[in-house]
Amino acid sequence: MSKAGKIVKITVKTLLLGISFCIYAFFIFRLCSTGEAPKSITKIVWNETAREAYLADPESFCIYSQTPDTYITNDGRFWISDIIYLPQAKQLQMTIKYNDSTLKYLRESLGDPAMVLPAEPFDYSLLSSAGVRLHEYSSDALEYQNYNYRRLVFENVVIEDKTSHYVDIYYVDSINYSAIPYGSLLVWNTALPVETLHVSKYLPDDLK
Repeated sequence: MSKAGKIVKITVKTLLLGISFCIYAFFIFRLCSTGEAPKSITKIVWNETAREAYLADPESFCIYSQTPDTYITNDGRFWISDIIYLPQAKQLQMTIKYNDSTLKYLRESLGDPAMVLPAEPFDYSLLSSAGVRLHEYSSDALEYQNYNYRRLVFENVVIEDKTSHYVDIYYVDSINYSAIPYGSLLVWNTALPVETLHVSKYLPDDLK
């Protein structure tokens, strides 16, 4: 083989290796970057209720966290993470994540794969094992890559011993709380360990 032929062969091999590396790196990046929710949608929400509760008694203010033993629905359509309980503010906060494919399944289940869904397609409610359902919540939304995130803050939550809480998810235009929800996730289980967080670490700058 001539010298020119060897150079061409080496160049082609180098290009193929480079392309293969780039493809591999891309998939690794996608895998790693979608593993966790962006920090902006997992932080504690310091709304007016939380601020007033803290300012009323900073020394007694507590932040509890719990990692559920089940963080994904059986069908894999919804995930839950970053669960926070603020007892003095009576708030339970969490981040819900769902893939764009979840919306595809929703359209198909409604019988119209091409239908235009509402901007906020889901209704969230908090159901305790004692049968009490809470509807009052606020929500911050974020779309990142092919995922949709909701930071939910439920109000007037009092967690008692031996009482678990679930977040039920229904299609917003077809809510029937006596029917099986489109998704349901365990949020807080009093039988599981609870972590007490250092309040000062999570305070916004204006409350420090």
